[in-house]
Amino acid sequence: MTVELPQQPMNFHNVESLVCLPLFVLACTAPSLALAQNELAADSGAPQPESPAAEAVPEETAPEAAPELAPTEEAALGEPSADPPPLEGGPEPEPEAPVVQEAAPVVAPSAAIAEPVPAEPPPAGPPPAEPAPTHAPGEKAGDPLAAAERAEASDGDQREEEEEFWAIYLAGNGVFTFGLGSSHGWKEDCPQIPEINWQPSCRVRSPLGLAIDGRLGVRLGFVGLEGFLLLAGDWTSASFQEDLPPELDQLPSFASGMQIGRIGGSLGGGVRLMTKPAKAQISGALGGGIALRHVFTSISSLDGSSTGYTAPMMRADVTLTLFKFLNLGVMGWVEFSKEVTVEPDLSPLGLSDADLEPILDALGEVTVFDGPQFFIGPFLGFTFGG
Repeated sequence: MTVELPQQPMNFHNVESLVCLPLFVLACTAPSLALAQNELAADSGAPQPESPAAEAVPEETAPEAAPELAPTEEAALGEPSADPPPLEGGPEPEPEAPVVQEAAPVVAPSAAIAEPVPAEPPPAGPPPAEPAPTHAPGEKAGDPLAAAERAEASDGDQREEEEEFWAIYLAGNGVFTFGLGSSHGWKEDCPQIPEINWQPSCRVRSPLGLAIDGRLGVRLGFVGLEGFLLLAGDWTSASFQEDLPPELDQLPSFASGMQIGRIGGSLGGGVRLMTKPAKAQISGALGGGIALRHVFTSISSLDGSSTGYTAPMMRADVTLTLFKFLNLGVMGWVEFSKEVTVEPDLSPLGLSDADLEPILDALGEVTVFDGPQFFIGPFLGFTFGG
């Protein structure tokens, strides 16, 4: 038995609906898939691919017709259409325009990192001081030879400072001296012989002399401790102003006009105050010692005899040192002498003792020095060291 099924003619509208349905579903779900993909890429930090839907369908542009899919692709989708199939024989429904969603902006990986908070500016104030250079101007940085020379120069400056604080010095000066007055006996009491009516006047000269002053000392800052040696000699004279009377014609000339010389030395120490060593340095000293002197006269020298004295003394000076070696200044000292006398030999007169006695009273013992002997004078010399 043969059963014949009624044959219906193929409706082309049904075939067209089957083809358009999967394309419509794909167009509706593509933006959602792209948005989900972008969110996953943003969470993982990977670069996000551009949405194919955005490329395929730009804004304000009508979508192109989707290509036909194979039956296997239709089966893979497997989602039924939400719209009912069109009725047979009815008009073909117009396909709805796919809803186009804007693709999410692609976020670069660096954009996912939070922007750093800008640091607060430092408080206003003076700029920090630049570090001091470790090399001298004109010197190449890192040059070991230059650094060694600079260190040697620094050591030299330090040694100079130490030398400026203390030093040993040696000085020698030549002095032209003037005696401040004379202590000769004829200055105050000129000899008088009333028996022969002779009352002369006398002239006494102040001493003039030369001296050599030597000093050796050590300077500590502005104070110097020194020892000195002073070699000195001076000359003076005393004479009558009037001619001798006839009774004294035989009197030796040395008895009427005597020459007196003195020579010796002084040894002692003192303290000196001075300014800082420079091209012009001023110093002053005060000290004391012992003076040893020998006295010669035209009377006593005839028989080779002499007299002398030992006396305490004090000395002082003010010195200007130029260019650290040339000395200019003024120096003075005083000797506290005892009384020194001489007695002339009157035997050549050939008088008897009675006739000679008044002459001996007037011309016998003569005081040549007595009491303080003052000397002062300028000097010129040299200084070594100090």
